[in-house]
Amino acid sequence: MQRLIIERGALRLPDDFAVEAGDKPILRGSWLAGHPARRAEAGWNEETYRRVLAAYYGNIAMIDHALGEVFEVMDTRGLWDRTLVVFSSDHGDYAGQ
Repeated sequence: MQRLIIERGALRLPDDFAVEAGDKPILRGSWLAGHPARRAEAGWNEETYRRVLAAYYGNIAMIDHALGEVFEVMDTRGLWDRTLVVFSSDHGDYAGQ
């Protein structure tokens, strides 16, 4: 398995990371996403959020890698053309957006 190393501070935050959610209803319910003041109150500075995002992205990469292994075995065994794959997930954490 390939390891992805991100240098400290190199992970780019979302473009709208510092923008308040305002009247965006999808974000009003999320305690940290879209609320820079709340993140500051909780002690979540940009470096903290970069670490959280790196872990989140790492989790996604791990799932992607594991699914790739499953799909490769399915292909090798001739099961790919007669298999329906359904992948479901929740909304995630908005990644600070």
